[in-house]
Amino acid sequence: MKRSPILAIRFILHILNLKFSPAEASALLLVTKTIFKLHEILVDTFLDSYDEAPEEIIMDYDATDDPTHGNQQRCCFNGFYDGYCFLPLSVFCGDQLLVSYLRPSSVGAAHHAPA
Repeated sequence: MKRSPILAIRFILHILNLKFSPAEASALLLVTKTIFKLHEILVDTFLDSYDEAPEEIIMDYDATDDPTHGNQQRCCFNGFYDGYCFLPLSVFCGDQLLVSYLRPSSVGAAHHAPA
């Protein structure tokens, strides 16, 4: 049985109670693939910056509040920051960005850190 990425995305959106047309789901799939490709580029750039593999790397996980203004989707009130915001997670090694996730502030600061 062939699996369709569009069906997978529609299932996830259904769970999140978000409704999209097939064309919108297709566009969302393209955006998702693009985001994953950008993450790959960031990691490849990081790996290419070394002549040889380092003995150890230290990753810095940084969750920072990003205040929102207006009725933006998935923005939530965060009691710690006392306001409506997103809570993006950025992962650095030294001064190089490895990956960044835009997350709602309803998740804890360490959410996604093991990923």
